[in-house]
Amino acid sequence: MSVLTVEFALHAACAAAVAALALGLCLPMLRKPLSEDEGNWFYLAVLADQGERMHGTYSAFGYFNLPLAARLAARLAGRADARFLQGFKICWYALTAASVYALAFALLGDRAQALAAGACFAVALGCGNTLFMLSYAEHYSILWTNLALVCALAGLDQGSLAPCAGAGLFAGLAVQFKPSGLLFAGALPLALLAHAAPAGAVGVYALAFAGLQLLPLALLPAQGLRTQAYVRDTLRATLRDGSAAAARLLGLRLPGALGGAGLSDYVGNRHDHARGRDLDLLRANVLPCLKDLRLLAVLALGRAAWGVAGLSRPELLLLALAGVHLLAQQMQKNYYTPHFNPIWAPVAILAGAALPGLAALVPGSGPAGWALGALLGWEALRLGLVLRREWAPGAELRFGFLHPVVGRVFDLARTAGEAIRAAARPDDRLCVWGDQPSVYLYARLRSFRAKEMFFYGHHGRLTRELWIIEALRERPPEHILFFNWKVADGWDMAAVAGRIGHVYAPAAVFELRGADGAVLPGPHGRPCAFPLWRRDDARYEQTLLERMQSCADGPRARALLAQLLDELPDSFEGRFWQDAPPGDGGAADARAVRKRAAALLGAAPAPAEAAALRLALARVAWEGGDPALAARELDLVPADAPCRARALVLSGTLLLAQGRTGAAMRAFEGALELQPFSPGALNGIGECHLAAGRAREARDGFEHALRFMPAHRRAADNLDALNGGSGERIRLFKRLGVRGYWQDGDPVSFS
Repeated sequence: MSVLTVEFALHAACAAAVAALALGLCLPMLRKPLSEDEGNWFYLAVLADQGERMHGTYSAFGYFNLPLAARLAARLAGRADARFLQGFKICWYALTAASVYALAFALLGDRAQALAAGACFAVALGCGNTLFMLSYAEHYSILWTNLALVCALAGLDQGSLAPCAGAGLFAGLAVQFKPSGLLFAGALPLALLAHAAPAGAVGVYALAFAGLQLLPLALLPAQGLRTQAYVRDTLRATLRDGSAAAARLLGLRLPGALGGAGLSDYVGNRHDHARGRDLDLLRANVLPCLKDLRLLAVLALGRAAWGVAGLSRPELLLLALAGVHLLAQQMQKNYYTPHFNPIWAPVAILAGAALPGLAALVPGSGPAGWALGALLGWEALRLGLVLRREWAPGAELRFGFLHPVVGRVFDLARTAGEAIRAAARPDDRLCVWGDQPSVYLYARLRSFRAKEMFFYGHHGRLTRELWIIEALRERPPEHILFFNWKVADGWDMAAVAGRIGHVYAPAAVFELRGADGAVLPGPHGRPCAFPLWRRDDARYEQTLLERMQSCADGPRARALLAQLLDELPDSFEGRFWQDAPPGDGGAADARAVRKRAAALLGAAPAPAEAAALRLALARVAWEGGDPALAARELDLVPADAPCRARALVLSGTLLLAQGRTGAAMRAFEGALELQPFSPGALNGIGECHLAAGRAREARDGFEHALRFMPAHRRAADNLDALNGGSGERIRLFKRLGVRGYWQDGDPVSFS
């Protein structure tokens, strides 16, 4: 057996030993419920089979990223349950610990020191107060930065260019997993300047790095997806935030376009939040883990001081790596503990480099050695007790130093998701109002809009309100769960329904209660009581039918009919209108309607179906200029028919045309009692007010109708006539964030 083979086997055994230690120390994570961030990162792994696609329906930084890695692992394993996802995380951390061993050996050339370094990093993984149990992109990108450095060091030591290409690929993956990795990727070529062929090394590195970033521009179109989201979210946003944040830290003003771009909402919000509070935030988020891991920190500081004094390359490189990681955190200004965790890799290597030497001093240094041994033993015992905390009963719901209710909230998300899954159909959709997307994973239901995983984020207010409301208005999900445990802002089902125009019924309430039976407050003071609402499909069917028959736009009317049949395939009226679809002007084919209705009425349909057919005949009679026939057909629609609200709207329209304003108003108000957000009834009430000379009340009615149905042609025409033009309506639509509506027959869109 060759020397190289033996050396490789020894390294493999050492790396496996480090990985096994990390696996063992991370095993308690298997028992923990998924956190909110895991709901985001692992969403694709669970729901890709239901049609979710990255940079299509689902937004994420990068392409070769954590969601893709989790998705591939789930596909290979043939499962994507919560326990598997936690296991995926643990296995990734084990590989990361092995990469710390590899980097330590590449820097130090000493197997014992490298083993100690890997063990130190495994201890950091197992310490609860580091919050490695949470899935943050920073945690997963440590692997790639370590491997990039290993390749760069191999290139320097061997004088070869091939490892430099590997360094570029791994640095590129670090950026794909976490855009702030661009700082590390930009700094690494400085080390390659010490290469025997510096220009070639940097050039090969840059080509590999750039190639990985640009490869998705070819892969996305091949999958039928557009590249704009990838370019915007990964390339442009990273450069903009990085340059703007660096300029702000240095007190500089950027010229040109970059200077005008400023920081994104997320990074800008973090900078504003930290202004004047840096030390307080640092103490609150970093001191707990530093207290637990003080042995590692002290050993690392001592080794770093020794290395700097001797201008030792390994120590200087590790200090530079720690500095890059710290600067990346400062550019984001996010002081939450996981954003500091990449620093534990260089700290573990520095501590591991110091440990074997200190251990060797103990037996041969007399009383001083005994004292040192006692101190090391005491700290090791204390560290063991820190790690043991994660195995204690109840620790599965403890998340480091975070508020004790946080783990229970995560567990309640599991309870809620599993309950929703048991009651839902497989193709149902869900809206989790709040910042707990892990519910989607437990429920195994698609989000109503997967681009809106976090409603509040770090902002303390609802962000992207117009996009959320539009999505809920145009295609409301079957279930809405208000799982907002962070922000008190007044958004509840009544407020949401009043914006989207759909009716939901209460289904359940998921609560955390204390020993006294009272609902517990969360970390931010919000009561931990989260109501679940179920869409009223009977009313929703009537809403879609009314929208279809009110838009005066054939293609849109047919699209609404298709939506009705897709979401409610058992709809009798949907199937009826499928046989007599709206024409290009949105009006029904009267001859086809009469023929089809006569045939069905002759077959003695159920009362609800007969009422719907009578309403269809009344509608085509009214559109055909025969109000008397329309009235006779409406008289045959019973008061308890599901379509009664739409019948009352048409009846009110007939009465208003006859000048019977009071009777018409009563008909429209009766329709609103049955269908609270009927745009036809609201428009009709506006017309009644207009006929009575009450312009302000009329305007309110027309605007309310358009809030719930921007494509309601009659309400739009009424509002334009009242205001002497379309300007006021356009301003209304801009305030509402309406997209895809028409003005003078042409589509108008606002971003």
